[in-house]
Amino acid sequence: MIETHTHSFFSFDGKADIQAMINRAVELGVEYYCVTDHFDYDYKLLPDYQHVRQIDLPAYLARMNELKKQYPFFHLGCELGYSKGAIPLYMELPFDQFDYVLNSVHTVGQWDAYNPKYYVGKSKYEAYKGYLDKIRESLEVPYPYNTVSHIGYVRKNAPYEDKNLYYDDFKEELDGILKRIVELDKALEINSKLDNDQFMPEKDILSRYYELGGRKITYATDSHEPSRLGHNFQLAEKMASEIGFTHWTVFVKQKPVAIPFQPHKK
Repeated sequence: MIETHTHSFFSFDGKADIQAMINRAVELGVEYYCVTDHFDYDYKLLPDYQHVRQIDLPAYLARMNELKKQYPFFHLGCELGYSKGAIPLYMELPFDQFDYVLNSVHTVGQWDAYNPKYYVGKSKYEAYKGYLDKIRESLEVPYPYNTVSHIGYVRKNAPYEDKNLYYDDFKEELDGILKRIVELDKALEINSKLDNDQFMPEKDILSRYYELGGRKITYATDSHEPSRLGHNFQLAEKMASEIGFTHWTVFVKQKPVAIPFQPHKK
């Protein structure tokens, strides 16, 4: 089992100390565990989010590097919430200190897409297209990153009867994103955070990524507490195997490492 996207108290929305997260990972037999606490510098530029606590970088690096010495399977990452205006802030980060960098899109315009206000006056098509356009833009950042995180975040709190993000509804936008991920040799995250146990992105989008030549995928729960670690891991691995994928990709010192899938019963 792997875990590539998790949060601790260092994140403004974390619910557990990192030691508790690691202890649970040990119980589960996780062979690669990465903490990726929030660097939401995009929030610094939005009036309604400037109150959100930002990460204490020196304390974060000190604590996590201390733990890396104790636990060989533990790795240090960060999740960078994209916005064009935040690029200069991210460029100042000491990227050589991180094993893993997540490229995420949470904010579109003036709102985090989890906020109901983002959807006011927008059809599902308009809301989702704006989000997908922002992901496409984020792929061209000048700072390093390894994986594109939780494509489908926009549907987590959407007010529409059918929240799903279907490939057929956004072929042009999703093909632009997926083709560019392949061209840049980045990984695509399978995220199991949703309460209804659907993955982000959906299987049809993952299948299209595979058709386009994408082979680097990671698994993540986006856990903010120990109880969610490993949620639906075997189901995600089975789904990915059915598509044609053969291994997970994790990162050590931002270099890809392949972890083969385990055999599954038919």
